Amino acid sequence: MAATVSSFSFPLWANGLEDEIWDVIIVGSGVAGLSAACSALQAGSKRILILEKGPIVGGHSILSTGYVAGVDRKRQKKLGIADSPELMLRNMLDIGGHENDFELAKVVCYQSEETIYWLEDLGIKWEERIFQTVAGLHPRSHITSPVRAGYDYVMTLLKFALSKGAVLKLNTRATDLIYENGSVKGILATDTNGLSQKYSGKATILATGGFTANVELRKKYDPRLGQEFPTTANPFGSTFDGATGDGLLMAQRIGAATKDAEYLQLIPFWGLKNCETRALKV
Repeated sequence: MAATVSSFSFPLWANGLEDEIWDVIIVGSGVAGLSAACSALQAGSKRILILEKGPIVGGHSILSTGYVAGVDRKRQKKLGIADSPELMLRNMLDIGGHENDFELAKVVCYQSEETIYWLEDLGIKWEERIFQTVAGLHPRSHITSPVRAGYDYVMTLLKFALSKGAVLKLNTRATDLIYENGSVKGILATDTNGLSQKYSGKATILATGGFTANVELRKKYDPRLGQEFPTTANPFGSTFDGATGDGLLMAQRIGAATKDAEYLQLIPFWGLKNCETRALKV
């Protein structure tokens, strides 16, 4: 892992602020943030900075054993499965009780096939089987491994991003957006020593994940979700869980609105406490 960590290799001002302008700054190193980094590099951006507050890359994503749902007619046809973006959209709306954001759901479904192949081109090796998940309505779910899928997703995307010149800084917590004259100009962050850093960028992407580890914030959106609900990343309160809503809070401080934040998903699982452990996950 040491090869994936970038040290502070650029000149620092005496006050600890880094004088460097990046094409894109990405906050968060899970699948969302790393996908954004890969996409930006493919689109021609040269200077990509990925900030991660945790000591390891991947966030919740690297802990996941989850499937990636998407139309994949190339594989599905071989297995006798008929599918289409239209059917996927109908299924998504049905599962969501038709409270979904229709336009967003449409984008997800109509771009899902392209996304499956894009990930494959980056190095993801899907199993040839197509699965129908317990909560799914049609067999269109993809996975690399039933035990380490999240690790595969994260490390494949990270390898591509770093090979194309992206810079990753671990233990670097974004604290505020730099907001000037009506636009975001970068990120303020701190390192493990409390040293402030200023990262200036032409574009900034917040990919900090959810807020399930922030009890007060989740209770703001759903008062029922108190301290008694642990999270999948930290079921027994003994490990690091970085899903504290940092990006959401930073964006709100400069006037950003939220949408559908009250829709949190509860996922029961069998733990070690007499099979009664409950987990909370966005």
